[in-house]
Amino acid sequence: MAAVKIFILRHGEAEPESTSDEKRQLTAVGRKNTERVGTWLSQNSQITKIYASPFVRTRQTADIISKEISYKGSITYLDSLKHFASPGQVWTDIVETEGEILLVSHMPLVSRLVQHLTGDDRVGFSTSGLCCVEDGALLFYRDV
Repeated sequence: MAAVKIFILRHGEAEPESTSDEKRQLTAVGRKNTERVGTWLSQNSQITKIYASPFVRTRQTADIISKEISYKGSITYLDSLKHFASPGQVWTDIVETEGEILLVSHMPLVSRLVQHLTGDDRVGFSTSGLCCVEDGALLFYRDV
């Protein structure tokens, strides 16, 4: 794999109930916190590709981020970014991607991804929590 920096973002705060888990939407707080993350990313990254889970709240999170960072590409929705998917499958799905990429997903997958990529099992994500991994090392984790 070529050089890649991976930003891993847990979706923003979502409503507690809906007709199904897949349809839960972001709350006003979730939108605002996601905008803050997007503002930070616009100043501290050069995202070249965005991948997200197909659930509504992750789609909304990815859309907000893409606007905040003036992302010109399309967002790719991957089933491998759902809650309990395999981190190895995510890696298989993104392995050919170069540059700085953003993965928008759910707990527990976001924590399991960090562990898979770095061996570090200490990161527990809050909603809108963001981390960055490069060359098998956890560069940072930040809450909103």
